[in-house]
Amino acid sequence: MDLLYVAADNALELDGLRNDTSREVAGTCAASSTTTSVVAASLLPPPVAVDEYAGRTLVFDDATITAALRGRHATISAQTLAGVLTVPALVVAPARGELFKVIDYLNAATVAVTLKDAAGVNVVGETWPLTLAYVTGSKGRYRAILTDVLVLVAGQIYTATITVVSGTLNRTFERAFPAVKS
Repeated sequence: MDLLYVAADNALELDGLRNDTSREVAGTCAASSTTTSVVAASLLPPPVAVDEYAGRTLVFDDATITAALRGRHATISAQTLAGVLTVPALVVAPARGELFKVIDYLNAATVAVTLKDAAGVNVVGETWPLTLAYVTGSKGRYRAILTDVLVLVAGQIYTATITVVSGTLNRTFERAFPAVKS
């Protein structure tokens, strides 16, 4: 997960928010994959139920064999116990040995943030905590527009205390980041 401050439009973004209570799955494609059915030669750990990965995101490795698939994402609509993953049409069929992961992005969470300065004091100019809205169609990206009166000093380190609630998941964590001038 990345924390981004976009000074151009005064936005604060979280990108790639994932469910840390679900397991990330590593996979390798078999030779019989098509553009809509990714047949796994291996899934570690293997699924324990049909459609366990439905709704999750298949992400091809940045160093996988076929250049057209590197870093590509596809939402899994169905999955068999034998490891066949149904996805929307890919640009090409995966070759034998392609590497991928199955990731559970959080796209329906309640996300709030509080910014603090180096002394641990809430940054003046905003009402905290600030709720971040999910960016429709993204992979775990949440965004909020900061008020114009909020002043972040370039070069200073700030800490974002982030709370994420989704179903039974309730996590609070911190990320330090420097303010940059654009």
